[in-house]
Amino acid sequence: MSYPVKARLKFRWHPGLAFLPIVLFFSAVIWITVSGLTSIKAYLAPLSLILGVTIFLTKDRRLACESIISGVSDRVLATMLFAFLGAGAFGQLLVVSGLIDGLVWLGYASGIEGSTFVIVSFFISALIATGIGTSTGTCVTVVPVLYPAGVLLGAHPALLLGAIYSGARFGDNIAPISDTTVASAYTQGADVGEVVASRLKYAASAAVISIVLYVIAGFLLDTSDTTSAMQSLHDAPDSQSLRSLWILGAPALTVMMCIRGNSLIEAIWAGIFSAIVIGLVSGTLDLQQIYFIESPTTVGGALTDGIVAMRDVIFLAIFIMALVGILREAGMLESLTSTMQRFASTPRRAELAIFLLVSLMCPLCASNTPAMLFSGSIVNQIGEKYKIHRTRRANLMDLAGNGVTENLPHINTMLALAGVMLVAHETTGAPLVPITQIGLLAFHPLALSLVALFAIITGWGSRRG
Repeated sequence: MSYPVKARLKFRWHPGLAFLPIVLFFSAVIWITVSGLTSIKAYLAPLSLILGVTIFLTKDRRLACESIISGVSDRVLATMLFAFLGAGAFGQLLVVSGLIDGLVWLGYASGIEGSTFVIVSFFISALIATGIGTSTGTCVTVVPVLYPAGVLLGAHPALLLGAIYSGARFGDNIAPISDTTVASAYTQGADVGEVVASRLKYAASAAVISIVLYVIAGFLLDTSDTTSAMQSLHDAPDSQSLRSLWILGAPALTVMMCIRGNSLIEAIWAGIFSAIVIGLVSGTLDLQQIYFIESPTTVGGALTDGIVAMRDVIFLAIFIMALVGILREAGMLESLTSTMQRFASTPRRAELAIFLLVSLMCPLCASNTPAMLFSGSIVNQIGEKYKIHRTRRANLMDLAGNGVTENLPHINTMLALAGVMLVAHETTGAPLVPITQIGLLAFHPLALSLVALFAIITGWGSRRG
């Protein structure tokens, strides 16, 4: 029995036009990438035109506009926007405190440079993400500090960001408190502890593949020009820079609060206040660096600059979720689930259908947790019909939810990473990197998808009942 398609929003001339917004969006992404543009602003005008074209291609333009508003008013977007704003201010405070110089001096003193720093960043990001259970929170906490420090230490910019993102996805996949872990387990009636224990072998295999690829890529990619350009903007740090390391207590507090179950927004703002206090007490921050006004029009400081730096990312997130609202009302999500149910005709094809359903639903929802929640009941039906164990179903969902389609440029965590990269660029001169390039060098999600497909084809870890 296929899932009923409930499409309220109809398109003129042919139902297939419902796919046009997606086709146009990815065409714009390809064009921007080929053009070599690194600015997030490049996506805004095409997306605004795509929304306009979509409205006038629908039979009910009022409903199309309501669909856009519905997408923008989504709770996921609201959480993302406040997390972006807080992350911008938080990251700027950490940078102006001199923390980057402290980490660079520490890196030189310990010999952690270049591709070694990339591997270390993967492990740091994975450890934090496993502890706090959120890939987005990990990126906004880690990137403002590790990214500029790593570039100064000779790491390849895109490779470093890809490693940080990969580590975040590793933790999101295995953390017991991760929203994806909870969503995949609870929708299938599986025990969270059993699910985490059984998926460690998949995550570890993907991590080994990723580390090997980062070692190889580190040898192949040249970093001399980027490192030299950024070093010319910075004085050589000395041992006095170590004083700034005290402010690491602020992101540590954010991590601990997330581990304890506090919301990401609360944890970020606690980090902001603690960074201010630590910076003022240690002498690494002064009031002028935090916030200042010069009449009649000048306003500045880390808080203002950090918030303003997130503007383009916020606009992009709003446009993306507006497009998601159109797709929901056009019945595209239900059409996909119906197609996958028809595809699942044997146990092995059923497992592949589960993996493909969540993999394709993630980019349509621009986030993995909503994709899993939407797909959960369908996965349950497929799994029960072909006697696929609930733990196996949950694992396939989470492997897909943190897999290769999460490397696309419009995914919420990728947008968060791009936002804090902008903050680092404007404050330290760290290079801007195209989002698509980061996605290509984020090896862990790709490895997760390959491991999942291997497990489906060979039956590795398969359970029935």
